[in-house]
Amino acid sequence: MRRLLSLLCLLTISLPPDAYGQQPTYVLIAALGDTFNVVIEEQGIGSNMSPYKRTALPVADNLLNKLVLRDLDAMVETAYPGSQRITIAMRPPNLRTTPHEQRGQASLDAVLDYLKQQPQRTAWERVIVVTPAYRALDKDDMAANLEGMGLLLKPLCQSADSACSTNARSTAGPEVATLNHDTVYANSYAAPYSYITVWQIDPATLQVISQRTTYSKQKIADERGELRGVLQDENKGALAQQLVKLVSVSVHDALKRTEFTGHVEVRDVHEVPAPPSD
Repeated sequence: MRRLLSLLCLLTISLPPDAYGQQPTYVLIAALGDTFNVVIEEQGIGSNMSPYKRTALPVADNLLNKLVLRDLDAMVETAYPGSQRITIAMRPPNLRTTPHEQRGQASLDAVLDYLKQQPQRTAWERVIVVTPAYRALDKDDMAANLEGMGLLLKPLCQSADSACSTNARSTAGPEVATLNHDTVYANSYAAPYSYITVWQIDPATLQVISQRTTYSKQKIADERGELRGVLQDENKGALAQQLVKLVSVSVHDALKRTEFTGHVEVRDVHEVPAPPSD
């Protein structure tokens, strides 16, 4: 799994600040924390036990924030060509010890505290903030209590026992995509997910103008509808690419019904120094 995160690092390039264009100025802040959640389905032991093992892997270099900022920057540039955009990758303090269901609000509170200390904000047009979102319910074959960005692994039988026990192709399991972009019925699968909330903030008053939450996921299996092929070393790069694409989809979906519309192109993130983290 750490190799998968290393491959993700290669997909983002951090550049020094460019000479920005003219006003209006949009300040784009990603405050998603620095952990990638891996959730693995396990055989249940008793009705009150969670059937999932959960691990939070540390992510270096603000990688998750950079993935989001790259697409957010592209969307604002498309909507407002020539606008000035300042991107900030923020690590809210103590987020790792904050309960998952409270991390979105904790991240937003940390951003607002930072903005209060920026007197130049009255000259900005808009602040757009991305925080982790939380879903308590088990929905769409995804585990309950998922938050932020991560990878759900379902190695147990998801279709008929007869198909799983004989390694036969399923004809009744959940529909999933393959790494070759085909559709198959799965006996087991992986599901990268990106659960985020996008907030639009008035920079002068720091009032929330709008907020939209998206729960994006992509179920993936190998050509036989199995999880094992997806996790082979030669396919981990393709799995990382799927997560990068999913992040782009989630950012776009969160903004598509607002004033920010248009085609999103992948580009590099321009960064300014972020406030100190814990």
